[in-house]
Amino acid sequence: MDAIETAGLIRSGRMSACEAVEEAIRRAKRTDHQINAIVWQRFDAALEDARTGRFNEAGPLAGVPTLLKDFATPVAGEPEIEGNRILRDLGLIAAVDSNVVARLRKGGLISLGRSHSPEFAVGKAGAACETEAFGVTRNPWRAELSTMGSSGGAAAAVAAGIVPVAHGNDAGGSIRMPASACGIVGLKPSRGRISWGPLAGEVRNGAATQGMLTRTVRDAALTLDILSGYEPGDHYTAPPPERPFLEEVGRDPGSQRIGFCTSLPEGRVDPACVAAVEKAASSLSALGHHVERAHPDAYFERQALLNHRSYVGACLASTLDGYQTRIGRAWTADDMEDGSWLAYQQGKALSAADYLRIVRETNQYARRLASWWERDAGFDLLVTPTLSGPPPALGYLTEGDYSERRNRSRNLVAFTVQSNISGQPAISLPLHWTDDDIPIGVQLVARFAGEALLIRVAAQLEQALPWADRHPPIYAE
Repeated sequence: MDAIETAGLIRSGRMSACEAVEEAIRRAKRTDHQINAIVWQRFDAALEDARTGRFNEAGPLAGVPTLLKDFATPVAGEPEIEGNRILRDLGLIAAVDSNVVARLRKGGLISLGRSHSPEFAVGKAGAACETEAFGVTRNPWRAELSTMGSSGGAAAAVAAGIVPVAHGNDAGGSIRMPASACGIVGLKPSRGRISWGPLAGEVRNGAATQGMLTRTVRDAALTLDILSGYEPGDHYTAPPPERPFLEEVGRDPGSQRIGFCTSLPEGRVDPACVAAVEKAASSLSALGHHVERAHPDAYFERQALLNHRSYVGACLASTLDGYQTRIGRAWTADDMEDGSWLAYQQGKALSAADYLRIVRETNQYARRLASWWERDAGFDLLVTPTLSGPPPALGYLTEGDYSERRNRSRNLVAFTVQSNISGQPAISLPLHWTDDDIPIGVQLVARFAGEALLIRVAAQLEQALPWADRHPPIYAE
């Protein structure tokens, strides 16, 4: 069952919220020791929430269990860990709820705890859930493979059948990449669609967004409805949709002009990923869309990616300096993983003038990129591989010299960060499997505020190339 079906059973009285939470906990206890998706549990509190009705029974997903990602999403009275062993051992407690938590609670969902994420979403590799604080999260499809990251724990828990939906966030592909690796749906909304308040106006120069990982397109649409909208103090917000996003599922998108890309200017795309995109393109053509091989000229501009890395470091420096007052001392290299420390030092060394130059150049790049969907070419969607290869072996992104690790990661994740920089919505769909049954995701990117079209076309592909009945070997039953 997906979250909508689960909520329907609860609403009809055929299942209680307590039974739904008990079942999720049973599944977690049965499978999580194999995949290590959950790093902090509130099982007893979740059961108490369900037993006492301490959730919004009027919410559209009332009583449905979920997980919150261990990054940038505080819950009042619960630990803030961020994948770091120092924060884990100190037991720092959050003072406020993030707006995302408040909206999920209003939607009726019940949190079972926290899912694994790389340290400060950077760590040894921001694209891998392998930390000194909590070990490695294993891919439910093959235990020796990565889940990718940074929302890897969330993706693994959904793919393994522990919860039907799980919270994530995405600053460079962190929802879509683990969705691809784990064979589920990952939707990254438009910039400003979901509030980062009350503690932040934006994260990583607006590149980061909150979101959810799901098994079905309709769950992606409904959870977007739950999370979307202006909150007091937000200094920008995406335009409100014409109708609820859930109503876009099954609505005819009409014939759209769609470009697809299967290659990189530097680096290799695995044949399985090429085959996945070509299969999606063929299916879209059969559905009546005009499909051609095309992509924005600006898509692979190297300087834009280097600039993105610079303001990631600056934002990390600001975050860690904020934690210093709470841990009572300055950070040292021994307190964090080498990638986090290097990004922290680079961020500290960046001048205000250089930071503003990078922001200006990033904005100019975003305009060049987004024009492909608007004035220059007038395309409606871009289709690419989500990753340039199948999920790699554990350690591929985290072991060895840092520069080697970064080069490996750069090629593998070359298709996702662009829509973070431009603020456009994108979704990864599990449309293909390798000959040895490893999932391959396909990414669709729409123009800014184009989630409605994205959901309509994704729902078409879900019907044409269904995946709901495919489960990994350790799927919790």
